[in-house]
Amino acid sequence: KVYDIAEYYKSLHNVYYSYKNDNLADAFNLVKSQNSNFFSWLCFEEIDVDHPVLTVSQTADHQRYLTALPNGNPNKNGTVFSTSNSSLNNVDHNAVIFGNALDGGIFSSIKNSQTKTLVGKNISTADNRYYSEWTVFSVFSKERTSGYDNTSTSFATTDEYVDYLNNIKNSSNKNNKSLTTFRGNEKVIVLVGIADSIDYCIAATKSRYTSSLKT
Repeated sequence: KVYDIAEYYKSLHNVYYSYKNDNLADAFNLVKSQNSNFFSWLCFEEIDVDHPVLTVSQTADHQRYLTALPNGNPNKNGTVFSTSNSSLNNVDHNAVIFGNALDGGIFSSIKNSQTKTLVGKNISTADNRYYSEWTVFSVFSKERTSGYDNTSTSFATTDEYVDYLNNIKNSSNKNNKSLTTFRGNEKVIVLVGIADSIDYCIAATKSRYTSSLKT
């Protein structure tokens, strides 16, 4: 049987959304039953990103999943993945979520939307405990070898983290005056579309979250 990428993602999408309105926790658990390494669901309607996120730990996996599906099958579409392995609500500072941004890649819409006015738009994430909304504050592209590392998730001090956030904010291709000062306690996600030597990025701060568990 030929592995059908469209059918694969459509089936996951149907599982998630058929249950989401009833109980988000149950919906995500059903998705996770398809692959135990799914740890979040990412939705950014403005650019048609609506996928589960796979957690990976190895550098080799980082490269592998740019051109492989969550089950390991080779495919140029690739997988949405992150080296974070806990809820995006519990990250100390930031989480970076990767995907292939080459033509046909799962994050190609990030590359193709760099000229859109996305600052101020909302991204949502969900797992079996939380639903979060994030507000975009920067959209930018950069050479992977340039000055600062936009994929870093380890910071020695609060000032170092604030410098990281300011670098991302100041790189934005759209001026954003609504977010002028970082305090260093912000939780941030950075979507990184990888295409050859260039990263196409969208960064967002968490604006709110709610527990999705029924009490």
